[in-house]
Amino acid sequence: MQAKDGTRNAQESRGLSDVDKRHKAYMPAGKPIIGAIDGETRVVIAEAKCGFCGKADDETELAENIKKFIGSDNILEMGKNARRYYEENFDKMLFMDKLEFNLI
Repeated sequence: MQAKDGTRNAQESRGLSDVDKRHKAYMPAGKPIIGAIDGETRVVIAEAKCGFCGKADDETELAENIKKFIGSDNILEMGKNARRYYEENFDKMLFMDKLEFNLI
């Protein structure tokens, strides 16, 4: 199923392997994310409400997102959202990915 903006819901994607390795580390650590990346990682950041993400290779949008982050009143909440989203969506997926890998 696609969202209104045409992107897939991250839960319907192929899973944890589609998310950038750095973001896999930031989210369980409860760190907010500022990114300039496309694909599933961008979808996850938006769904998790854990930071700001712009298009890859768009330095203007990245600078704007940094300004938004600095001026944000909910930085701690973004970190909590990151951790919660990881626990609710990727802990189980990580286990299943490992299980699938060992079965193949």
